[in-house]
Amino acid sequence: MTKLWCAKIQLTTKQRTYRFSNDLQLALNQTAHPQQILQALIVVPLAPYTDKQQPPMGVGKIQKIYKMAWFKTRGLPITRGQLMGAAYWTERPYVQVAGYLTHNYVWWSQQQISKDITYWQRQFYHQTAYHSLLWRKITNWRIRRQLGRIKRQRWKKNIQYWHI
Repeated sequence: MTKLWCAKIQLTTKQRTYRFSNDLQLALNQTAHPQQILQALIVVPLAPYTDKQQPPMGVGKIQKIYKMAWFKTRGLPITRGQLMGAAYWTERPYVQVAGYLTHNYVWWSQQQISKDITYWQRQFYHQTAYHSLLWRKITNWRIRRQLGRIKRQRWKKNIQYWHI
């Protein structure tokens, strides 16, 4: 039975379970020490994908990794491939970390990722770590909008079924 790598990822507001992307699955299967990515920052979707629209993206910190049977991972969201180990994001300046983690996303997701990186670096350096209330509202609005697109998309796929 095939097992896939999954992770408990701490977002700035809650913890969620994700399945690692295929490129990270391959890398984790080839390494002798997969636990070395604990405490790494990784880019994750904050809402489901649609056929035409990328969901809002954010950054979480990997708390725990483990393998799970493939059929149990089918409903889990899948991480993106960008991650930065704890040895790097804790030592590098914000500009280098943000430059790597935000480079191929839309402006809104870049801003969310940027705010999340600031949160994690402030928390690491024992400063007050808070998430901007404005950005939390903007992100929640983007998530609701993405979920609305999914409902319409499913309805459109089944239009012939509902047609009388």
